[in-house]
Amino acid sequence: TIKGTLGAAVQGASDGGERMSGAEREFDIVLFGATGFTGELTAEYLLRTVGAKGYVSWAIAGRSEAKLDKVKQQLAKRVNEE
Repeated sequence: TIKGTLGAAVQGASDGGERMSGAEREFDIVLFGATGFTGELTAEYLLRTVGAKGYVSWAIAGRSEAKLDKVKQQLAKRVNEE
């Protein structure tokens, strides 16, 4: 479902179409490139500052589902450590 939502959001923004309103968005923040070095640092920052179930909803996105799963596992491990 995330891929469909992101695809619609990106297409609407890039082709001059109507932008999605805040009420229509599934996430407040989508971190693209979450599997890269900077993306992983940013995901960890979001986790520490906003949290997993904070007032801001956020998601990670990337080209490799396997790498995204690895990032999610690392983030979950950090949550359990705290």
